[in-house]
Parts: sequence; C-alpha cells; structure tokens
Amino acid sequence: MDSENEIVGAARAFAIAAHGDQKYGRGEGARPYVAHLDEVAAVLRQLGAPVSDIELAAAYLHDVVEDTPTTPAAIESALSRFGADVAAQLAGIATFCTDVPGPNRKQRKAATYERMRRDVAAAPVWIRAAVRVKLADRIANLRASHRDSLSLLDDGRPRNRFAHSSHGIIGHDGADPAAMPWPGRSERACRAANLCT
Repeated sequence: MDSENEIVGAARAFAIAAHGDQKYGRGEGARPYVAHLDEVAAVLRQLGAPVSDIELAAAYLHDVVEDTPTTPAAIESALSRFGADVAAQLAGIATFCTDVPGPNRKQRKAATYERMRRDVAAAPVWIRAAVRVKLADRIANLRASHRDSLSLLDDGRPRNRFAHSSHGIIGHDGADPAAMPWPGRSERACRAANLCT
C-alpha cells in the first residue's frame, strides 16, 4: 500500500475489526458491514470535490463509535502513528457522525442534528470533512434503501425508510410529500430551458 493511502487502509482495517461480524441490511440481502463503509468512501469520491485521505479514513470510521463499543479515545490510540492531530480529527469526525442517545429514533435524530448544527457553528478544523462524511453516509443509506426496495416487491417495510433520517441534510423539511413533485418538475423544466437564475 502506498504511503498516501496508508491511513485509509489502517482506518478500514480498524473498522472491519471493530464491526466484527455485523451485517448491513436485512435478511438475505444483508452484507458484511464493510460493504456499507466501502460505499460511503465511494460516495465521497463521487461528490466532485477533491477528497482527502482523512475524509476517506473517516468514511470507514464513521459508524464505529455509534455501532460498536469503540470509544473516540480508542480511535486516537489506534491511529496515533499518523500524528496526534490527525488521530484527534478522525475521532472527532466519528463522534460527529454518531447519534445522540434518546428514547426513540425521532428524538435521537432531532438531538443529533441540533448537536451537529452547534458543532458546525463552532467550526473546528475537521468540520467540513465531517459534514461530507455524514452526507456520504446518508447518500449510501438512501441508495441501499432503493436497492432494497427494488429487490423486494412487498416486504411490509416503508420504501423510504431512510427519508426521516435525511431531514436537515438534503432539505425540504416539513414539506408535504404529495406536493414535492411539482417544484421538482418546475425546476427541471426551468433548467431544460436555461431560464433558472
């Protein structure tokens, strides 16, 4: 492995060990958790801006604090050979991507996005990378949801099961879903005619 990707490989290996035998998805379509982490890293590469090794490493670590017993201090210790600042940034990003505890998903997500807004306002050095990793995670979740819905005709789950966790990231919070196609069609027509400002 070349040196520029050494930290990415180390973070990936650390995440694989931390997630152990966890699976991503449900039923027969469940895959090893690293498949989700690889997809988050791939989404980061597709976002259009240059991607740093720290962002790619963080893509692999983004669920470690939330979904395993791993602590931010353990991340810092495991990756300290890349420098204390880098290890602290990776632990900070993993913590940023972790949901705040709460009694139900709705309250956890509301508290998490409020905490994220405060973190963004404080503007730590690593915040842009953290926001990009969280966005890549949401995109990967939405893609997985779409794949799941295409592979199953009717398994009883809502088809947009990740939509509620994407609020505050993509926009249109509180909009009536039935009204959403009209602004989209209007914008598409406007773009086709090059009339949008």
